[in-house]
Amino acid sequence: AGTEPFTMSARILEESSNRRCGGTFYHVNDGYYYMKHSTNNEKVYLRCAFRTGCHCRAFMPLAMEDRTAANLVRSDDHTHGPDLTFLGVLALRRAILKRCREETTEFRRIFDEECARVGDEISSQLDFNRINSGMYRDRREAMEMYRSPASMPSSVYEFGNMVDKTRHGKTWGKPPVGKFYQGTVVDANG
Repeated sequence: AGTEPFTMSARILEESSNRRCGGTFYHVNDGYYYMKHSTNNEKVYLRCAFRTGCHCRAFMPLAMEDRTAANLVRSDDHTHGPDLTFLGVLALRRAILKRCREETTEFRRIFDEECARVGDEISSQLDFNRINSGMYRDRREAMEMYRSPASMPSSVYEFGNMVDKTRHGKTWGKPPVGKFYQGTVVDANG
């Protein structure tokens, strides 16, 4: 599996980025990405998101319903080619970090398994040593609620309710043992 062929979007697409890129970026599936630079009453002014030496600027309407590809106006050409794999790399990074938050599988195994699901063109752009600290951070943040003394349950019933409200929900476990149901039962006597 390689990268999917890109089709120019009729709408300006908004993507939430990772922490490293610092926020939201905009694109029309042409391989060029923009970050918000400033706004006024009618327009959002954009700059090239990934190349500091690129002087390409653009603007789009402030009103969401008017944000079409035709209304994305570039003031200059990019000084670099399009990056048609960025969205795939971002999706791979998100999948890896999601598994780190939700599982206790070792990081290297998560990284290798997720990279095996995408083509070499995408996986070769993500280095384990660079994403490793993000994997630790996301797992640590996911486990934070279990370590905080303020969130320590005072009973098994409270623990069940606490776990029930997390993304782990009703099932725990992983192959080869399989998932098992977790729930809280209270008898008539409390």
